[in-house]
Amino acid sequence: MVVKVTQTLRKPGQRKIDAFELKTNRRLLRIPWTAKRSNDSVLQEMGTDRQLLKSIMKRKLEYFGHIMRCPGECLEKTVIQGCIEGSRLRGKPARIWINDILEATNCTLGQLLRLTEDRQSWREMIHSASNHQY
Repeated sequence: MVVKVTQTLRKPGQRKIDAFELKTNRRLLRIPWTAKRSNDSVLQEMGTDRQLLKSIMKRKLEYFGHIMRCPGECLEKTVIQGCIEGSRLRGKPARIWINDILEATNCTLGQLLRLTEDRQSWREMIHSASNHQY
């Protein structure tokens, strides 16, 4: 499963990523799939916790900061900040990429734009948001 930095991450995708991570950990430890071991015991034996979702969020935040610091008007910045004209089809509102960023940081878009200007404070935000996200 390939997850792009520009892809929105929904709950089913998060569960698949967690399952893949635990499956690979079990393979590394040579635990057969028939063994009745809890996920927590596998993670404890590995001496780690779940890392894939954290690294995905970290990369998303780094990419967002990179795009927002671009001088002038670039296409990526316009797409992230802009709104598409017209109306959507009926149904559940679409999950957009910026929602992942806003939920991870618990900030508004204006606050994020100010934070990205200062690289040191943005790095601290990335570290705290990616570690406490999942």
